[in-house]
Amino acid sequence: MDRHDYMETLAGQIRWKRAVPMVERELETHIEEQKADFIASGMTESEAEAAAVAEMGDPVEVGVDMDRIHRPKMNWPAIAAIAFLSILGLAIRCYLDIHVDTGDGAGFSVGSFAEGAAGMLAGLAVMAGVCFLDYTRIAYRARELMITYFVLLAAGIGISVPVNGARTFIVFHFLQVSVNVRMALLLFIPLYCGAVYRYRGEGYRGLLKGILWSAPMLAASLLYSLSAVNVLVPAALIVLSAAVLKGYFKVNVKKALFAIWGAFFSFLAGTVFFVLKFGADYQVMRIRVMLNPEGYGEENYQFYAVKKLLEGTRLVGKGVNFAEAADTVPESMDFVLAYTAAYFGVLAAVFLAGAIILLFLRLLSCTWRQANRLGMLMGIGCGAVLLTEIAWYVLINMGIIIPGSSYCPFITYGNSGAAVTYILLGILLSIYRYQNGALEMKPGKTALFGEKRCRE
Repeated sequence: MDRHDYMETLAGQIRWKRAVPMVERELETHIEEQKADFIASGMTESEAEAAAVAEMGDPVEVGVDMDRIHRPKMNWPAIAAIAFLSILGLAIRCYLDIHVDTGDGAGFSVGSFAEGAAGMLAGLAVMAGVCFLDYTRIAYRARELMITYFVLLAAGIGISVPVNGARTFIVFHFLQVSVNVRMALLLFIPLYCGAVYRYRGEGYRGLLKGILWSAPMLAASLLYSLSAVNVLVPAALIVLSAAVLKGYFKVNVKKALFAIWGAFFSFLAGTVFFVLKFGADYQVMRIRVMLNPEGYGEENYQFYAVKKLLEGTRLVGKGVNFAEAADTVPESMDFVLAYTAAYFGVLAAVFLAGAIILLFLRLLSCTWRQANRLGMLMGIGCGAVLLTEIAWYVLINMGIIIPGSSYCPFITYGNSGAAVTYILLGILLSIYRYQNGALEMKPGKTALFGEKRCRE
């Protein structure tokens, strides 16, 4: 049996056809190595070729083994944990909504339990659909998709609705649907990962290109909601740092990391200066309160209300000051974790936040070990968004930093936030699912709107 017939027979045993090129490349390399050894021992080229193919073993048996190794894999423990936390978050919101009088009229949920359950199921369905999609296709057109996404968001500015000075929602009146733009902006990160991935191997020039491709998402944040920068910038920095640490750009690691984080702190200082000098009144006041939280009373009422709610909390059970503090925190949907600690006890809040963080860290750990570099980078980006979101939420709910726009996966109500969360989780599950069949694309200098789909 010659090499062609061997490979054809072997490939016929592999049910997931997407994995065939990877398997063929792996076996071709092994055959070439064996062939070289046989030639070195004195065989002719044709004899060495035949011996190398025979050395591989029965093509049917090898094909069955390759089929078992390279078939798609579902991360069932993570899926079960996601379903559990989705149900738990909905149950906590609805329970607090019924049993706690927050006094602000908003409560912890919107609509009935049935509506919340329908939204949760829709989110899980979206996650499942994304999980089965080919995440590698994002890298082919990541830059074009980023530009298109920015243009669409810019076009929607005319139907956006200002909330507390920021254009937080785009409202489609004919559909009776509104989109929380701050949450929608977070979908820039998977696209950004694909853009950064395209420049691997280009040295400092590629690194600079990766930094510059953060411009569309930062510009969109300026148009709508500056609070999105709190998540977008840390996530982008983590993506770039991970790419440097993994050797994507082939640059000096220490110098590159110093440049990345130095640029971040310079950007941070410049942003604060710009807001203080040219920002809206509410933005200037927010910066001043952040710099000196103890120096403001009425302007920092949420900060003190959260602290009052958390005073006298117990490890288990309702806090001693809960009755008088329950109705002092406005926008209670943003403080479900604080209310959980005050009503059920600190251990309940720690378990809830800890379980969510542990899930995200576990998913992040799986992607960090990915052999596919695009999968690793996109997984890091999605995980960074989710972990940054919950980090801000925990700090705000603990009364450590002043309140602002925040969202926590699973426990904060919001259809837009839930949709983004489940999309990001779907991408993470897709990376795990296709880890044994995703091929790398060849890096190269390609035109923005005319690149070839090359494979390594």
